[in-house]
Amino acid sequence: MTLSIRSLTQGYWDATILDSIDVEIERGEFVSVLGPNGSGKSTLIKTVCRVMKPRGGTITVDGEDITMADPKKFSRMIGYVPQRYITSDYMQVFNAVLVGRAPYMSWSYSKNDFAMASAAIDAMGLNDLMRKYTNDLSGGQLQKVIIARALAQCPDYYILDEPTSALDLRNQLDTLRAVKTFMTDRGAGALIALHDLNLAMRFSDKVVMLKDGHVHACGRPEDVITEKNISDVYNVSSEIVEGRDGTYVHICEDRPDRSAIN
Repeated sequence: MTLSIRSLTQGYWDATILDSIDVEIERGEFVSVLGPNGSGKSTLIKTVCRVMKPRGGTITVDGEDITMADPKKFSRMIGYVPQRYITSDYMQVFNAVLVGRAPYMSWSYSKNDFAMASAAIDAMGLNDLMRKYTNDLSGGQLQKVIIARALAQCPDYYILDEPTSALDLRNQLDTLRAVKTFMTDRGAGALIALHDLNLAMRFSDKVVMLKDGHVHACGRPEDVITEKNISDVYNVSSEIVEGRDGTYVHICEDRPDRSAIN
């Protein structure tokens, strides 16, 4: 199964934000979208999740245009976690996560629905908060609840927009590890917008790097997250360093002479 984005064009008013974007995500693939502010990461995520209608191009899952799918079927294909989530729902955490099972519900929730919600809560480390109300949670706790809801949804593809933005270092690692474990165990795929290059390096199977609404580079993390690409896209200098637990990006204070990179 393949989520295919072809010649995608998107924008706001008379401004083009995304221009001729081509990306493919296979089930089982963790794909990170990188790029500076304004490069089009969130616009791409919102368009795939039908928050915005494409201006041009197609988005398909195994050849089926997802913009034409009925809401229930679409929710089985795509699980969306927005960058910002403001809740007015006064409900307990368990029930908030259980809502993710709505695409599979007929008359009422099944035993499997309750089991999947429990598994997602456990994966996100929310067991101690199950009886708390969402309105009483911190921003980071609420973000984990919304991610747990998407995990419980068990879609073909998890589409997350900066899911670690409100989380501390430990919870960033735990959250992306939980997402990767869930998608791997269920044969799903993931398209995740990130700012942290090291998280992308650590968890991604493939990286899409955007610049000015275009795909600047796409491929394996080690082929995309390079000193040259970081300089070209982010306008900062960096070193790719081999550490104890793998490769990581060290951002340098001064930008080097561009000619030295080429």
